[in-house]
Amino acid sequence: RRPDVEAAAYLSSLFEDAPVEVRHTCRAGRGLFATRDIAEGDVVLQCRPFVDSRQRRGISLSYRVALTACILFLRIFAPADTHATVQRGTTWLQAVCAIVARARDQGTRPTALLEVRCLGAHAPITRATARLARDFVRVLVFNNAAPAWWTEAEARHLLSVVLANSFDLPFGGALVGVASSMFNHACASANVEVVFDDVEGEMSFVALRPLRAGDQALVHYLTEDAVAAAVGEGGDRRAVLREQLRRIYGIDCRTCATCYPSQRDDSSSGGGGPAATTD
Repeated sequence: RRPDVEAAAYLSSLFEDAPVEVRHTCRAGRGLFATRDIAEGDVVLQCRPFVDSRQRRGISLSYRVALTACILFLRIFAPADTHATVQRGTTWLQAVCAIVARARDQGTRPTALLEVRCLGAHAPITRATARLARDFVRVLVFNNAAPAWWTEAEARHLLSVVLANSFDLPFGGALVGVASSMFNHACASANVEVVFDDVEGEMSFVALRPLRAGDQALVHYLTEDAVAAAVGEGGDRRAVLREQLRRIYGIDCRTCATCYPSQRDDSSSGGGGPAATTD
């Protein structure tokens, strides 16, 4: 079967029992829309992640050594303005290693696996992200642990996909989902929240208020804890929120009522966040 046909069939199968379906939006690529009325508190979607960054099964020792060495190097030598990215870099690279291990188990390249699984949204490549990819590849090459296809461009691509499609766990780590990556972002008009079940390893998306058939299901990409940590004491929450959305997910929220009360809230913001897929 052609990869695009296989990907479409796979994506359709993820929502067979859910009250939402994938549709194309005007600005934000694909999004999830209610197929029937959904009451407040109802589960909109329940799914298992494609990759859990805490996974260790199948990840070779050489990759683990390279990961540890890379993060230690960056913590020592990275510029001060990239420390926040470096701190999250461990989680991102662990997720990349898990994707590589899964692709190896299926006898394919990571990029081909991601294409079939519809994980194509890309987050912006910042200086810190590019450095993570570069140094990780260099350590693998130095240890003779890099496969023939493993290049800096490939590492940047995988990191970008992880950033664009992952949800940070409140207790550490991140989950990269496929079904969950179809959600788009909204601030003031977010109508769905994500609940993590660490025992079952599942993500549940629950309606914060009633949705009518045809409404788009929207989540807020950033957790309150992440925003609070970035703001610090006495910081400008709105400015930090805008900067985080722009730098991590490539979202320009100038039309959002949360940051600009005089504007209408654009309920289809997207651009490659953990819950948005751009085409």
